[in-house]
Amino acid sequence: MDAMVVRNLRPGDEQAVAALVASCSEECLRDRFFGVVADPVARLAAQVREAVWEGCATAAFGYGDVMVALAVGLPDRSGTTWDLGLLVCDEWQGVGVGTLLLHRLVSEAESAGALPVALVEAANARARRLARRLHRSRRGCSLRVEIA
Repeated sequence: MDAMVVRNLRPGDEQAVAALVASCSEECLRDRFFGVVADPVARLAAQVREAVWEGCATAAFGYGDVMVALAVGLPDRSGTTWDLGLLVCDEWQGVGVGTLLLHRLVSEAESAGALPVALVEAANARARRLARRLHRSRRGCSLRVEIA
């Protein structure tokens, strides 16, 4: 794969989010949203906007300026836990991009004094493996994984 740039998202990244969603297969989007969503771009853009101001939204860009993955950490109302979400386009899955982005989110959540929580669908074997790998790779990590 080409060189990759990772940075936190900011207002104005909406078109890159839309392009990422457009590059993902139906299966990839179904796994991310736990089923079919009428407007995945709107749903993800709303999560990113909220995370930019309240939590953390980070993304990986490959091929120059093309977003290939994004991860969002959203705090609950109390701020004591962060719900983590990840979307990696099909072509970039399995090369460590998701692990890298989730490491960043877990660190941000811990810095904010919150418990990072990853909700993983039982049928999504790749996401379950990623969550286990992330949990094992961080000493003292308090990542909680919930299987839906």
